[in-house]
Amino acid sequence: MKKMVTILSVLMVMFSLVGCTAPMSKEAAINELKQKNTTMFTASNTYAGLAPDGDYLHSTSYEIMYDGTVNIKYSFSVSGDTYVSTTISDDDYAEIYFRSVKAAKENDFENYYIDGFDGGIWTITFYDPDNSNPTQLLSGAVARGNETLDTYFSILKKLSDQAQ
Repeated sequence: MKKMVTILSVLMVMFSLVGCTAPMSKEAAINELKQKNTTMFTASNTYAGLAPDGDYLHSTSYEIMYDGTVNIKYSFSVSGDTYVSTTISDDDYAEIYFRSVKAAKENDFENYYIDGFDGGIWTITFYDPDNSNPTQLLSGAVARGNETLDTYFSILKKLSDQAQ
């Protein structure tokens, strides 16, 4: 028992001398990112297909800022543009951020191609924290079934519903 206590004491002293620190928690990382006042993520959708008569929604654009603000622009065929703002939850923020970092790093959508699509043409761009390196993750038609894209679209729909 004395030997075990001695070993533990030596290890504790070594860790304190080396300066080991615990990895940053997800919450701490998000709070640090939220100190920035720049764009993190943009997504825009231009609707395709037959256009109805009258005033119809032509496109929707989302801008998620590092500080958690979300700006949404709805463009209508006759009445023009409408702007709304909301905030994103920390959980959804983390989903967008960490999935986008991975997608940018691994070029997840480099070979993404489909013959048919659901709901228009999308352009999705991620901006690194210092905004020096925007990465266009996707531009084109999409279909449901890709986990990252489905997560993006679910969060964007939630934000749109919340902002109205």
